[in-house]
Amino acid sequence: MTAPAGGPGYWSENILEYFLRNNQITTEDGAEIIWYHAANHKAQMNEALKSTAHMLEADVLLPSDGSEYSQPIMAHPPETNSDNTLQEWLAEVIKSNKGIKLDFKSLAAVEPSMMLLENVKRHLKHPVWINADILPGPNGNSKVVDAKPFIDTVTSFFPDVTFSLG
Repeated sequence: MTAPAGGPGYWSENILEYFLRNNQITTEDGAEIIWYHAANHKAQMNEALKSTAHMLEADVLLPSDGSEYSQPIMAHPPETNSDNTLQEWLAEVIKSNKGIKLDFKSLAAVEPSMMLLENVKRHLKHPVWINADILPGPNGNSKVVDAKPFIDTVTSFFPDVTFSLG
């Protein structure tokens, strides 16, 4: 397999092939991929960046302050505030060799987040997954984001991104 040219091509690459090609795993086995979940606040993000994790998962929403010009932040409900914006988070993560999975907790955060990703896409040469809970889950868990507007917004920026839909 030849290496993708960079940027968004990596975003749709099979993560097993990516980490094998970069000698970070030894076999094409998903169990070898180490995940760091909820790398939201600066302390968790920094810990995740220093860890052996291959993929960093973080949650994105708009803050609860109600500002019309709010920037997406890194937080998981019930938290609605954070010491880390998506812009700050991306600025640190692009310096690493780690893949990312952004888990959207609100539809309102998607478009401004895609705009931020657009600004750094040439520097993000690692797997990028975009996630939202668009289907009702087990145990009566409800969907978080409406499927069509979520998928339409993401693909209008990045038609080849890897989705991880719940």
